[in-house]
Amino acid sequence: MDTVASQAVTGSADPATDQQPGRTRRWLAYALRRHGYLLVQGPLTTIGLLLVVLGLATSTLTLWMVIGVAFLVATLALSRAFGDVQRQVANALLGSEVAAPPAPVADAWRSVRGFLHRLKDPVAWRATAYHLVAYPVAFLGSMLVVAAWLLFLSSIFTLLPVGTTDVEFGPLLAWLQGHLGDGLLLDLVWGLVLAVVALVGMAAATGVGNLLELLTRGLLGPTRGQRLRQLEERRSALVDDAAGARRRIERDLHDGAQMHLTSLAMELGEVRAALREGSSPEELAPRVATAHEQAKTALGEVRDLARGVHPAILTDRGLEPALSSLTARTPVPTTLHVDLPERPSPGRESIAYFAVAEALTNVVRHSGARAAHVELTRRGDDLVIEVSDDGRGGADPGRGTGLDGIAARVRAVDGELTLTSPVGGPTTVRVELPCAS
Repeated sequence: MDTVASQAVTGSADPATDQQPGRTRRWLAYALRRHGYLLVQGPLTTIGLLLVVLGLATSTLTLWMVIGVAFLVATLALSRAFGDVQRQVANALLGSEVAAPPAPVADAWRSVRGFLHRLKDPVAWRATAYHLVAYPVAFLGSMLVVAAWLLFLSSIFTLLPVGTTDVEFGPLLAWLQGHLGDGLLLDLVWGLVLAVVALVGMAAATGVGNLLELLTRGLLGPTRGQRLRQLEERRSALVDDAAGARRRIERDLHDGAQMHLTSLAMELGEVRAALREGSSPEELAPRVATAHEQAKTALGEVRDLARGVHPAILTDRGLEPALSSLTARTPVPTTLHVDLPERPSPGRESIAYFAVAEALTNVVRHSGARAAHVELTRRGDDLVIEVSDDGRGGADPGRGTGLDGIAARVRAVDGELTLTSPVGGPTTVRVELPCAS
């Protein structure tokens, strides 16, 4: 079995020296995500603004006719749909998870009640407000990103031996030329000035990206009341899942270990009665051997059951050793990659472990795969788990693949489970667990 595991070291002799490069890399990745997000949102928010302005103008001009109300409802529906696209873009580019608001009414065009629901849909109106407000923010941010990176590139070319400061850049450059003259020192100082201004611009653009993310969360995600209802539904599903797990444990105990222990007790009772009747040890040896095998079988089933409840290695040593042990026991060759700067909370570790265990069980039972891969990483505030295989694909959670229970656990902590399994493969199970305190 080829099991490869790697995990970031969290302790060292000099924590400040050891952690600073990691913090710098994380900050750079954080800033680059927001810069890319602003560049993408520049044209997207322009489209959203035009969509809303044209739709509202058309519906206002025709409001004296019935068709004006229909135009308004259509504008709200398109605004909501495009807002959902922008919410997904934010999730993909920022590595965050802006939850989806409640689904719209399905029969808006087939009944007066559905039509009125769409007209009063708070999610659609908030999406409309987002398109109006997000455009200036995204436009400012994208301009800041372009200007900052152009300045940064200019500073690099200025600092190079072939660089030049011949391009006039206002009175500051003229003042520097008057005091430093033309030459290498002027190139050095001017390049550093441009670099500092560029870094300030990048930091400002990152702040604008954060502001746009807050607008996305506040206007395109669910309201507080909707969020509470969603969490209540997820916790209810978790309670149902826990009750189902308890019934499964009771059934496994009854059908497995309890049955073997009952047979063991009966066998030992008969052996004891035979000893009282004067049977020789040689005569009873086969029956003792049978009892011994039954005891080992019962012990193995109890261990398997305990492992399904919560493995001790997970509590004692964490996710990487527990998953290394799990992948080593998997019949399909499985590689493992763990890159976590610190241990998640025990609850998150438990959910992650059982998500991987259930996904690997499906790989073995249903996929026909020749190899599988498990990867755990920390992306922002989320613990991301991916289990992939090269099997036949076509997995369907509705056919009893066991992922429903894991999905309920994941949603109960405001996480998300995604299954990608086209016919012919490959199959990927992706779980995102929020870990922010």
